[in-house]
Amino acid sequence: MESARRQSFGARYEATRQDAELVRALKSAELQMSPHSLWKLPESLDWSENPFNDGNWQFQFHSLRWLDPLRRAAEQGDLESAQLWERYARSWIETNPPGRSTSKWAWIDMGDALRTFELTFALPIFGEKGWLLASLIEHADWLSDEENLGHGNHAFHQHQALFVVASALGLSDKKRLAVERLGALLTSSYDLEGVNEEGSVGYQEQNYRWWLEALRRLKLENVEPPEGIHRLSLAPVALAHATQPNGKYVRIGDIDGGDARAVGSPETDYAYSKGLKGVPPQDLVKKYSAGYVYARSGWGETDRAFEKETFFSFCFGSQAKIHGHQDGGSLTYFAGGGAWLIDTGKYTYGSDPMRSYVLKRSGHNLILLRNRDYDRNTNVTLTREVSTPTHLEYMIRDTGYSGVLISRRVIYSKFGEYLLILDAVSSNDKVTAEQRWHFDPECELSVAGATAYLTQGDLSAQVQWFGNPGKIEVVKGQDNPLDGWTSVGWRKKEPAPVLRSVRSGTQMKFLTLISLSTGQTSEIASYEESEDRAFRLRVESPFGAEHVLVTPKSVAMSLKPFENISTSGEGIPEVVELNSTLELQTLSDDAIKQIRQEGSRLPDRLEVLDPSSRFMIPLSNQGNHGGGLLAAAIDIAGDELQLPSYIRPTGGQRRPIINWNPLKTKTSSGEVRTYASIRQAGQHAYFSGMQTVGIGALTLPIFSTPGPGKVLHVGFHGALNRSKYSLPRFERLTGYSERGWASCLIGDPTLDLSPDLTLGWYLGTHDTDLHRVIADFVMERMEAGGYTEVVLAGSSGGGFAALQIGALIKGSRVAAFNPQTDIRKYYSRFTDLALSSVFGNPRLSDLAPIERLDVGTRIINHKSNTSIYYVQNTGDVFHETRHRQPFSQLVSQTSGVDAAWILEDWGEGHLTPSNDVYFAHLERALGCNLGAADGPKADNEPSA
Repeated sequence: MESARRQSFGARYEATRQDAELVRALKSAELQMSPHSLWKLPESLDWSENPFNDGNWQFQFHSLRWLDPLRRAAEQGDLESAQLWERYARSWIETNPPGRSTSKWAWIDMGDALRTFELTFALPIFGEKGWLLASLIEHADWLSDEENLGHGNHAFHQHQALFVVASALGLSDKKRLAVERLGALLTSSYDLEGVNEEGSVGYQEQNYRWWLEALRRLKLENVEPPEGIHRLSLAPVALAHATQPNGKYVRIGDIDGGDARAVGSPETDYAYSKGLKGVPPQDLVKKYSAGYVYARSGWGETDRAFEKETFFSFCFGSQAKIHGHQDGGSLTYFAGGGAWLIDTGKYTYGSDPMRSYVLKRSGHNLILLRNRDYDRNTNVTLTREVSTPTHLEYMIRDTGYSGVLISRRVIYSKFGEYLLILDAVSSNDKVTAEQRWHFDPECELSVAGATAYLTQGDLSAQVQWFGNPGKIEVVKGQDNPLDGWTSVGWRKKEPAPVLRSVRSGTQMKFLTLISLSTGQTSEIASYEESEDRAFRLRVESPFGAEHVLVTPKSVAMSLKPFENISTSGEGIPEVVELNSTLELQTLSDDAIKQIRQEGSRLPDRLEVLDPSSRFMIPLSNQGNHGGGLLAAAIDIAGDELQLPSYIRPTGGQRRPIINWNPLKTKTSSGEVRTYASIRQAGQHAYFSGMQTVGIGALTLPIFSTPGPGKVLHVGFHGALNRSKYSLPRFERLTGYSERGWASCLIGDPTLDLSPDLTLGWYLGTHDTDLHRVIADFVMERMEAGGYTEVVLAGSSGGGFAALQIGALIKGSRVAAFNPQTDIRKYYSRFTDLALSSVFGNPRLSDLAPIERLDVGTRIINHKSNTSIYYVQNTGDVFHETRHRQPFSQLVSQTSGVDAAWILEDWGEGHLTPSNDVYFAHLERALGCNLGAADGPKADNEPSA
């Protein structure tokens, strides 16, 4: 009895606020089981009832779970509820002996399990009544028989129910059997990446929550969890990756909607709250071997709102997953705050034309062959997976149609955030192929030529075909045959536009671009075929123009047109083993020093860039482009020399910033002067343009603008999207110049340590504390230029650098906007990469002085005499709680540090202040007299 009482929990077996109304309805013979309508219970049931001609209704009806409000009321002493529960339960038991019921739903798998729960949980109320005990033993025997077991979550419920009834009745053999089955099912239904076998994002969540219930049941009976339980701990991360920027799940498999708010992990909390809670997963791109690719532009951690990030999904793998669909090769696409390409959902179960539509290939964004049957036992294989600093690339092979091979190659630009899709159909005989794209119901769609123009509120996007797209068709809300629909709930559908490109033949190709548009009505891309089945595109996205070169085996992307770049791979040196980060830093340092010692002559630079040199051989391997090695090669080549195409920076990631000719200041990067030391650069106070100084393996770039007055402004940048920004980066240069301020804007050379590094916090290298180096430069510049005050400013990671450097300069003023104050408390996706790039391994950073990572420690260690003007967006909950609040507490206890805390609401997330807000605060920071800090001031105005 006590076991039955302990186990009385789970979905729909626990008290709710609707219990009183549910009990009242049942006492009035009214039954409503969601999502179905109300039904008036007859005086006598024969258990063949099916008032809505619906299998789901019958399944629920025979599970008897709808009786549980009566059971819960009976537990509270409601005699009438107890009598009514017994009346219906005994009626079912007497009418439906095991295996001999007139209804197939009486002993169907999973339904038998839910009913076992219901009958077991009633034991504390009815005691050991013969009719109840006899039925429970029948249920235990039934669930023990392998012939009666279902698959997937149906079998899971059966095993769990067997454990519950066996525990309640003291059936030790059956209890042991249930535990063994649960353990075997866990390792067979969850792979090593934590993905469930069911093929549905919705069931990925549901199964996870059901398994947590099962583990609780085992623990209550002092049973150890089964082996493989670690797989379950990975399941929430997969759900976070499957969450779109609107906080909702992407619809893959049987799911109509929903979010991860009920899961309760740090990653899912972050995803459904759009960054207001929890922590994001480590990766922006996640490929799951079970058949899913989830990729996004970001998690909203930097200067972009979560919901404005771009996301796409790509499906492959088995087409026979339990709750999966025939969606191999299908894509979804979310960009700019709107869902564009969508999946069509679940709709219902059983036999229904709309169910067939959403389940089969017709309901997905892929290639469909008209009047051909698709084999659902097909495994759609992923044959290519490429990730570079500029793009992602995936390719699948699909043989689901007899005698036909379908391939799909998907290329995603990290700069333009568009999708380029290359579809090919090869058939033994003539077929008619449709390339199908399903759009959100809110999309308005028009077609002109080979371009479809889409609008959704203020957003606009385009689908553009190149080559021969065939006949382009638009269908929406068509009934015969069914097409142009999407599910919006149980047995609910809405018209949604479907775009079809149709061709007939034996060999066909479709080349398609899907992108946000610039708002213009013209096409966003130009197309040029090249030799050897290659082609070039120029794509104009909202982020700017990008050039794309695609060959059968490779993809290259650049912000500049391609000029004689070979993609054949000829002349590439043999790949060598990867060097460690610290080895690469040493190679970079040695190469630059070697040239300088020789007098920077052109022959010396050519010698270093020789493919067989000690410096160049490691660069033959993409994995060796870190440690400043690639940046050093670009600087050594400068404007005069050509680097091999295989080690060229992709996109516009890096410009040469060393001027090897002291008599020449004009380079491709503008006015550039390179100095032998920080002191020399600092003393050259009246030069206007870029100044660069070699700092070990790095080259420090500074954009100097002399100006009147006694105040020097020093600016730092935060995280950068490396596919969108060229290095070096001088943030808000125009704003500083327009105000005529004397300024030094400093780029972070730490980013040169890895092409993947987006945030470096101006950490420097393993051997170089760059904060100290920059502080020395600023003090030299102040002395040479006669400046008596300095204002150091930056947002986010730039704010961290401003605080760090300000702590080393006596009498400085710092204006920090939403900064990190302790790198160790930031998202590990950024910190792990930065610390690996700087120190060789995140753990090696423990050997460095903590003050390099923590502003508070720097301030305490150096007894800093500085004034801090700290601006915090209150909508950025993560930075407010993890960074500002602990830092303000420390400052309140530290003498010599003055502070003003400016709290403003800019909206949710880690947003960057606009130029107007930024410069208005800089003027206030300079003009206000902070006075002695007697504690943090959380006001909307600075202290006066």
